[in-house]
Amino acid sequence: MKNSRKRYLLLKFVFFILFFLLVIGVACLNKDTSLQSHENKLIENTGKKENIRPLDGLYYFGKYKFLPIGVMYDNLDKARPQAGLSFASIVYEAPVEAGITRFLAIFDTVSLPEKIGPIRSARPYFAEIAEEYKGIYVHAGGSPEVLRKIKMGYYDFYNVDDFSAQGIYFWRDYSKKAPHNLYLNVKKFLNSSWGNLSVKDFDAWKFEDSSQNRGKVNKIEISYSEPVEWKYDNFKNQYFRYQNNKKFIDENGEQISTENVVIQITDISIIDDEGRRKIRMKGEGRAVIFKNGKKIYGFWKKLKNGRTHFFDNEGKEVKFNRGRTWIEIVSKNISVKY
Repeated sequence: MKNSRKRYLLLKFVFFILFFLLVIGVACLNKDTSLQSHENKLIENTGKKENIRPLDGLYYFGKYKFLPIGVMYDNLDKARPQAGLSFASIVYEAPVEAGITRFLAIFDTVSLPEKIGPIRSARPYFAEIAEEYKGIYVHAGGSPEVLRKIKMGYYDFYNVDDFSAQGIYFWRDYSKKAPHNLYLNVKKFLNSSWGNLSVKDFDAWKFEDSSQNRGKVNKIEISYSEPVEWKYDNFKNQYFRYQNNKKFIDENGEQISTENVVIQITDISIIDDEGRRKIRMKGEGRAVIFKNGKKIYGFWKKLKNGRTHFFDNEGKEVKFNRGRTWIEIVSKNISVKY
């Protein structure tokens, strides 16, 4: 009788342990490293168009004021790890002088991190991209051409430049050396008149829920001067970034990942002795879109309303997975393997 009692208690204990481990395991499996995990106001699909965020297709509820903020990011080794990149809805990467790359990160004000940077200078092609969002463009100076055009009111965005009166919204982190230590004071910025702006009639991309039908394109290699790789995780249905064969980590310790990767192919040429680039962002060109472990051959086209959209070879607009999108801008001479 006592042995039966002991066996019963032992089985009960074992069952409790197994149940506990199961709960922990499910919690770990459900840990979402996508942009949606940063939000505490997102809900399941309501089927209502007004509940879809324009930048990333994620769902929201309650009041929502749409204001895209484009920020120029440094990508030199002295600037890494960057802060806040994992919170960006859309990131563009393109070469600047000497072939190194910089980022233009597009944020939604509802998902702004506490720290953003290091921030660097503008270029005309980045300004053209920022103009598509009709929001705020944040940078620290720029090339002579882009500064002249900004002064002339050439671009349709609100300009915030550290090299001007707006410098009050920036600060330096002296754990890094200048000029790789300039950051946006997010709290001060949002509490100013800039935070009261909003954008209406935005031409959003199309989005859809991710597919369970996964492909086998496991790696995308881009031969920038510092090689970039995106490695696909089939289980998480995300692409994880590597640069120089190392994990590309945000300052918060999170490896940069995205739900969509776009290779945007265009004309790139060197225009002066400083090595500055001219990058064609108007018209159209070839593109390869990656999502769900699959590739879609197609093209990009800047429409008359000023926004660039992506299409497959049959002319049907590509629907992105809900979440982040990284756009790699490359010339026809850059090797891209997948």
